Amino acid sequence: MIRMAYDIAVKPILVVMSLLLSSVLFAQNAFEEGLLPPGAWEGVVITNPGQFPAAVTLSLRRNEQVIEQMPLELAPGQTRVIRMDRLFVASAEGATIAFRSSQRIELFGYKGDAQVPAATVIVPRRRAVRSPGAPVLVKRTVTLAPSKDNTLYQDPNGTLSNGAGPHLFAGSTGSRLIRRALVAFDVASQIPPGAQVTRVVLTLRVSQTIAGAQSMAIHRVTQNWGEAASNAGFSRDGIGTSAQAGDATWIHTFSPNQRWSRAGGDFDNAADATATAGSVDCTWESPAMLARVQQWLDQPATNFGWIVRGNESASSTAKRFDSRELAPSTTLPALTVEFNARQ
Repeated sequence: MIRMAYDIAVKPILVVMSLLLSSVLFAQNAFEEGLLPPGAWEGVVITNPGQFPAAVTLSLRRNEQVIEQMPLELAPGQTRVIRMDRLFVASAEGATIAFRSSQRIELFGYKGDAQVPAATVIVPRRRAVRSPGAPVLVKRTVTLAPSKDNTLYQDPNGTLSNGAGPHLFAGSTGSRLIRRALVAFDVASQIPPGAQVTRVVLTLRVSQTIAGAQSMAIHRVTQNWGEAASNAGFSRDGIGTSAQAGDATWIHTFSPNQRWSRAGGDFDNAADATATAGSVDCTWESPAMLARVQQWLDQPATNFGWIVRGNESASSTAKRFDSRELAPSTTLPALTVEFNARQ
């Protein structure tokens, strides 16, 4: 009777668990390979449509010889767009791009608006082993100083800036004039191409405020902008000073002739992150920031930094942040990036 009860109640559960475990192992161990034919590709688009992380190795081949390899990791559902010159050090002109993946992926080569899919083949499961020659990924952390920063001072004539000044401002003054801080980091020059970004934290030091805790949002800037020689000093930088040639202003990307499409800067309506600024450090961290920095790494031409917007609906909400010109001070803006990259 006990044996019969076991067969009826327990064995079916074990069979189902075994089948589920087998399907998971197959999904994780299955391999796929493919080739992108020679062409003047500007880059590749890689998508992992599966439910498990995909380990992918891209190879640059010329005359059947492997010239260079790049390992990547894609989270479930993740898509990455990587320029060819960010993927391989060697020129890909006339070469074949091959890939090997731990599971099914979608890979396209792109040139302009045209995309061509790579031919793929499913490798038998018995070959589901990592290539012994694949580079090892290691976890790294870097803290980046800004490549430029500035403040946009609300002014219909665009005469004010503070490109070389010691502080940045965001929020609203006592007379209801808006301040917006601009800050950018040269991600691609300090993180190796092909790296997988895993964490991003932006920190600004609040060095003066008369307001209580205020919400501060960062938005991706969509046009390039300038930091020139204007410097209002320590006593007047809350109101700005005369903009110099090349400075960003309320209406200019680069004073005096290049303009934003709208006064106050061009940026995405949706914020990448929101944080509360008190009287010390203000830090932002979000999944959108992680995706943004990955985009800036893979496509450096899209990197124009963030704009910081405070509470602009009330008076006396502005916060003063230390700028990069205070270097080597430890209170300058900092972008901390954790990533996985090959050794």
